[in-house]
Amino acid sequence: MGARAVALAALALVACERTSAKYCELHGLSDPQSCGYMDAPLDTPKACSLDTECAPGRCNTMSMQCVQCLSGSDCSPASPFCDPQTFTCGACRTNADCTESLACLAEGQCAASSDVIYVDSANGSDTAACTKEAPCKTITHALTKLNTSHTTIKLSGAFNEAVVFKTQTATILADPGTTLTSTGGTAIAFMMMGSNVQVYDLEIMGTKNSAAVVAGGNKLSLNRVKIHDCGMIAVTNAGQLTVSRSKIYSNPAGGLGLTGSFDVTNSVIVHNGGDGTAFGGVSITGAGQSTFEFNTVADNDAKGGGANVGGVLCTTSGFQAPNNIIARNTSMGDASAANANVAANTPCDFTGTTIQTDVAGLAFVDPDNTPFDYHIGSASTAKDTAGVLSLISQDFDSQARPYGPGKDRGADEYHP
Repeated sequence: MGARAVALAALALVACERTSAKYCELHGLSDPQSCGYMDAPLDTPKACSLDTECAPGRCNTMSMQCVQCLSGSDCSPASPFCDPQTFTCGACRTNADCTESLACLAEGQCAASSDVIYVDSANGSDTAACTKEAPCKTITHALTKLNTSHTTIKLSGAFNEAVVFKTQTATILADPGTTLTSTGGTAIAFMMMGSNVQVYDLEIMGTKNSAAVVAGGNKLSLNRVKIHDCGMIAVTNAGQLTVSRSKIYSNPAGGLGLTGSFDVTNSVIVHNGGDGTAFGGVSITGAGQSTFEFNTVADNDAKGGGANVGGVLCTTSGFQAPNNIIARNTSMGDASAANANVAANTPCDFTGTTIQTDVAGLAFVDPDNTPFDYHIGSASTAKDTAGVLSLISQDFDSQARPYGPGKDRGADEYHP
């Protein structure tokens, strides 16, 4: 590399790190644009009594020290949340972090309330404008408001309806405790028809049919979603499906039926299946360039024949499913059966995945009582043992991977 290239690389590196702790330790006083609210070194905040002494930051009159922010109004749209512990600006993490819109987007930015379609099952009306001040009542009505500038739907409450997306793009943000069921007719929670939909933090339960059906040509992303007690296979996929940091449990006909392309990571798939099901937790019959990694598949059941698989039924030759935990699943009620966890003659590659007939040594917090807690303890044999290198850098709780010398297998990375 020539001298010019080296210099350009060095400049780029400095530019990227200009707001970093190390940079401000060295240059805080000479670069107030980037570090003006601090007095070097970084771990020694500047003393103050007035905001004017901290420009462009604020004076924390409790500690009498300069800080970056005291509330979200001191932060930029790109980093809208003021951490109450560190008094620094960062990405929003929950809808409540966004004081104006109450809608935190996946990128960590707060949506503008004027861009959001609001739905409140308890206080809304489908004759209303679906604004923050006048929310509508049903998701079905909210879909009529979708357009190129309004693609975010904010949900609050308990909904009972079948939601059909027809050639639409939408992002659904749910408040804590928001639920969706669908008990009428042969209803399901989501039917995809030529759509691209992302769902965050919703609990789907008690549907008469499946929680979601993803037909070919559709895209559905389920993030931090809970799905349980659905009448048929919880999610059936022939299109493009993403499941991330989600919990799929207690669905008596099975968890995930994957025949299209998919990306399933950091998810807990437990206590699914039952009498007459061909699989309990997951069925993989079409994979392509798909991913199934860092998941916990446990205590699922398949009964009715020796070829049925309780844990992960995978029939795609050469498909790789590394860094998972597949444990204590049963076939015909037998945890020691050859097909309890994976098929005895599976053509799939489970290198780097823990497969065992019990949960001994895994140190799950509480796998036996609802709501079932499959976080691992400090003594877990899954710690630091991920068998295949991976770019996945967060876990079920959005905590960093690795924490320690190596990444942990399964959905949870142990953090004390």
